[in-house]
Amino acid sequence: MRFLLSNGEHMKTQVSDLPFASEFTSSSLLVVCANDNNKIVAACGIRGLLNTLVLYVREDYRSRGVGSQTLNQTIKAARERGLDFVTLTVDCDNTVAFRLYDRLGFKEVVSLKRSNQILMMLPLTYAGRLLFNTFSAALLVFPEALLFQAHRWLYRITT
Repeated sequence: MRFLLSNGEHMKTQVSDLPFASEFTSSSLLVVCANDNNKIVAACGIRGLLNTLVLYVREDYRSRGVGSQTLNQTIKAARERGLDFVTLTVDCDNTVAFRLYDRLGFKEVVSLKRSNQILMMLPLTYAGRLLFNTFSAALLVFPEALLFQAHRWLYRITT
């Protein structure tokens, strides 16, 4: 397996056949994993104001460590680029993905029951940890409905 670091615009044609292709092409940081035949088998991108991460691994390459390796390469590149944090949402029912993100240091910010999603954050710097603590404190004050609407709004403006 080979990993390539780029941005979504430069890899537009290579990722066009992947699900969520528009999310990968709009990524400011994109790591793709290619097999020996140069076929992209996994992609992980970070985009937008909230450094939103999206990960995809082709079905026949799942449960082989490809997702973990691709995600690790992406986190390493995010640190090198000086990002303070990375966020993502994962479906509440996707326990495999949740365990992967948890194992790599992502922390649950909030479970959005109305959308069946869990918002997670990986603080990479002191500022990222401060932001995580601020989000966690906000949960004590704001009702879930407000957080759900804020998450939807932030997602729309950052894509």
